[in-house]
Amino acid sequence: MRITLNLATRPFADLGPAIKRLRIAMAVLALLAIGLGLGLRAFHQKAEEARARDHSLDGQLARINQERQGYQDLMRQPANDQLLRHAQALNKLFEEKAFSWTLAMEDLETVLPGGVQVSTIEPVRAKDGHIILYLHVIGPRERAV
Repeated sequence: MRITLNLATRPFADLGPAIKRLRIAMAVLALLAIGLGLGLRAFHQKAEEARARDHSLDGQLARINQERQGYQDLMRQPANDQLLRHAQALNKLFEEKAFSWTLAMEDLETVLPGGVQVSTIEPVRAKDGHIILYLHVIGPRERAV
């Protein structure tokens, strides 16, 4: 006859499978952390390249602005003042000629109802570049716009 005597204060629990699952979870988390770290490093390198490119562009922009300021100072000298006024007058003329009156008249034909005729057109150029047209039209009273 065999007598079993249990002297343990707590019952036996087999922790082997639980520890194995914990080790697997730790390995997965470690691989995930390594992957995220590599991704963060690549992202940081791209950000550094963007900052360097931005700094380079800022330097180029500063050089261009400085060169432009130098040219403006050169044109403001008394000897070049006459040339500057001529250039500004030509630029204003080019700006005025850039407006297509042909297209404006074609659009006006589509907007005005039939039988209405334009007798006077007064174009006014605003300071912001918009053109305001004041029209005097003739036509039947019941079809007036």
